[in-house]
Amino acid sequence: MKIIHTADWHLGHKLYNYNREDEQRFFLEQIADCVKTQQPDALVVSGDIFDTGMPNIETQALFVEELKKIHEQYRQMVIVVIAGNHDSYSRLEIDKLLWRELNTYIIGNISTDLSTHIIPIADKGYIAAVPFCSSRNFPLLNEDDAVADRQTSYFNALADKVKQLNTSQLPVVLMAHLAVSGCDVKGHTVTKTETAEMIGGLEYVQENLFSSEFDYVALGHIHHPQFVGKNKRIRYSGTPFPVSFDEEYEHSVSIVELKTHGTEPECTEFPLQILRPVCTLPTQKSAKPHGDSLENIKKLLQTHLENDEYIRVNVNFGPDDSPALMNQDIEKLVEGHACHFCLINPIREITAGQTIAQQKISIDEIKNLTQSEIVDIIKSNIPLSDEEITMFKEILNDNTNIQ
Repeated sequence: MKIIHTADWHLGHKLYNYNREDEQRFFLEQIADCVKTQQPDALVVSGDIFDTGMPNIETQALFVEELKKIHEQYRQMVIVVIAGNHDSYSRLEIDKLLWRELNTYIIGNISTDLSTHIIPIADKGYIAAVPFCSSRNFPLLNEDDAVADRQTSYFNALADKVKQLNTSQLPVVLMAHLAVSGCDVKGHTVTKTETAEMIGGLEYVQENLFSSEFDYVALGHIHHPQFVGKNKRIRYSGTPFPVSFDEEYEHSVSIVELKTHGTEPECTEFPLQILRPVCTLPTQKSAKPHGDSLENIKKLLQTHLENDEYIRVNVNFGPDDSPALMNQDIEKLVEGHACHFCLINPIREITAGQTIAQQKISIDEIKNLTQSEIVDIIKSNIPLSDEEITMFKEILNDNTNIQ
């Protein structure tokens, strides 16, 4: 069985209010070309089809138009689409019966009827499709699940169901939208709580969630293309275009061939051209951002003014500098040119010996602080009782888990 694995289209995404429909149409046309060339048995799209749960009419039309074009490139191909944490399952599923006429399965919600999540691919194999669901909201399949890990029980039951059906030992693909422990989170912000770390609002799951009955695990959610673990069975296809400035890497879809059940899949990347790249100045050489003086940044910008790209600049600033005035200065420089200037990322000069509470913390930096560190900042300005500290931590924990 041959599949094309893609995910995290984020249709409707805007980068600092720039409309990106032309970029999204561009990568969808390339996926259609890949289907035409490869003629796979299935195309799997592992969640986050839209950037928000309420996409506008134009974005929904883009999805319909381009998915139809993809189907037309090879009509025998089965298309399977699952919801991610950015999607509204009800909105995604609204036309699912019509989509079946085009050999397309749209699966937005978790069901206790496991057969609705298992799609046979002629005599080639099976696809088990699990849309996004919070770990605590997986349905109870039997009474024992009430005191067990619902998520693990569900995946195990799905593996057992596939095993019953797969009497010919055909390859089996699992689709899911999850954050797996050990993955490379480049391009994502890690949110910390007192007890865990989260990526995009999702807690990590372990590799052993995926039974050996699944020959290939086609994941969505993490944007950097990668295998997870020691073998080549669990994979994120990544985003087909950069959704943030921290995704300044190659984007692709994955072409996967599975010969028989129980054998390691063969995977190759189909690189996608980027219509409008993201660019950070100065060029980042490490995970920790570094900046330069405003004058040097303006010199660097001179060589990018006529490039059709999104630009972010990291500017060093001291206690007396104004990021707003710097921003005006750069906006004046780029006005009338081809580049798409997005923002200044101010890099603070931190005095040695300062505590977190004494530093001027930006909103993006606050997102990376633990609950205790945030409470320390509050305590430095407002006296808090033990009861109030506990209350603040509970509020922070609840907000961290909002999807």
